[in-house]
Amino acid sequence: MSNPAVCKVCGKALDEHALILRFGVAHAAVYRDNRLVSCSELHAEADYMRGRLTTLETTIGSLRWHAGRLRTMGRVWTPEDLVAHTDKLRRQITNLSRQFRHYYPWERT
Repeated sequence: MSNPAVCKVCGKALDEHALILRFGVAHAAVYRDNRLVSCSELHAEADYMRGRLTTLETTIGSLRWHAGRLRTMGRVWTPEDLVAHTDKLRRQITNLSRQFRHYYPWERT
């Protein structure tokens, strides 16, 4: 079985696409939640989510760096501080994964 052709803009299969007319210009679109969304909008949303994930990775790296720096200075975070930061990161991860479930940039070609 051969792989289906994939859109270079949004990463979805070409079979899922339709043409829509907006302001007299034809756009390729894909169905999402029973409505047509243009490929460029999907691509922009995926880029936005990739940016949010990068921000989260940077936050995690920063927290690790600060924790290591505090340790070398002879101070440690209290358990309450660690719980507060862990809860904050969990909320961010949950929010991002909820928003990101429709986008799979690692499957793009």
